[in-house]
Amino acid sequence: MVIATEMGGIMAKPVDLTNNSAFEYGKAALDQLLEICGPFLENFNITTFIYGRVFYDGSYLLLSNNMAWFENWLLNVHSITGSVLHSTLLETPTNGFYYKMWPSDPSDKIITLNNSYNIWNGFSVNRRLEDSLELWSFGTENEDIKFYNFYLNNITLLNRFCLSFNDKCADIIAPTDNNRLAVFKEHLDLTYHENISFTQKYNEIIGLTDIEKYPLKTKRGSIYISKREFECMFYLSQGKTAKEIGRSLNLSYRTIQFYIENIKRKTGYQSKSALGDLFRETLQRWW
Repeated sequence: MVIATEMGGIMAKPVDLTNNSAFEYGKAALDQLLEICGPFLENFNITTFIYGRVFYDGSYLLLSNNMAWFENWLLNVHSITGSVLHSTLLETPTNGFYYKMWPSDPSDKIITLNNSYNIWNGFSVNRRLEDSLELWSFGTENEDIKFYNFYLNNITLLNRFCLSFNDKCADIIAPTDNNRLAVFKEHLDLTYHENISFTQKYNEIIGLTDIEKYPLKTKRGSIYISKREFECMFYLSQGKTAKEIGRSLNLSYRTIQFYIENIKRKTGYQSKSALGDLFRETLQRWW
């Protein structure tokens, strides 16, 4: 709904109240958000934190410690289709966390908005749920891109913060009241789209190299895994299931299960999410 108000005979700029309830809710939740997030953000010089949960029907929950940015977003961002944010959501797989550095593309409307509020060096942690996509985003006032090293070197710490945030803020992020949700004004496609260029890049590099064993540091010490085991760990880190990995590698489900069980035996890590984290933390540097 858009309302135009009259001031002294002059029509003022229309005020869009479509997401007004979402703004009021975010404002009411600010103190609790600051209490929980403040120490973490201050300790690492992160100036903007954004929590979002985008539902498949186009509604979304949004919270942030940066209220000026938060208000502008709710008033002016009615669609994210075609933006870097949208492509990141589409690429978020069904299992585990997915990480994305914000590019410095001045033509992207979301990046431009963020920069206008002195939000730089953005980094997002995403997770796909059954009914929605969840994201935790971090930004700084420092334009130095070297700050990205902090994110890359502290993936585990960021994961713990995200899970801790959800635990401590469960009462304000649970979607029990639609009045706290904002809405986009057009249909938003959020179905999973594999990042083809990223997968091609991986496959090309694998094809150009002839490495039979990859060194891996685990809680059991240094071990080696085979090329096939490396490939399986890569796809696990992207949230792939055993059946999906089999299709990507043109191998049977049973063969993939054999490799995964062998990896578990060697590393001592039993969950697929733990193996994905292990790849990102130790093996990703090899490609």
